[in-house]
Amino acid sequence: MDASSEFSREPLQWALENVIQSGCTVTLLGVMPYLPLVLALKTWLDVWMFDLGDLSTLLRGRSEWMNNMKNQKIRGIIKLCEEKGVVTCMRVAMGHPLKLMVLEQTTSLHATLVVLGARLRKDKAFYAERILVMMN
Repeated sequence: MDASSEFSREPLQWALENVIQSGCTVTLLGVMPYLPLVLALKTWLDVWMFDLGDLSTLLRGRSEWMNNMKNQKIRGIIKLCEEKGVVTCMRVAMGHPLKLMVLEQTTSLHATLVVLGARLRKDKAFYAERILVMMN
């Protein structure tokens, strides 16, 4: 997914409902170019800068986190994945060009399925030629 924009649950939800089985590991990969500090601060307001494993443990016992919108998104992701019985990881990669970063990250993760977010889907043909996994 494009980590320079707001996080969208739709690709994750589609994958969980249609192709991912219980016991699998799902890695939410956010990619973005190197950004000037002013633009980077906007991105940090969304969920991409959290370590999902640590935050899931942190959020379970603390009521003061309940009203924070960012933490509500994280809670939703955790709940969605726990209902399906999958392990969830989150990773953010920065660099340029984005197409090559996506290729590098999916290769290093040994991905067996790649679901592209809306902004990356425009280059689906490029990825389909180079990534030897099931792709949507």
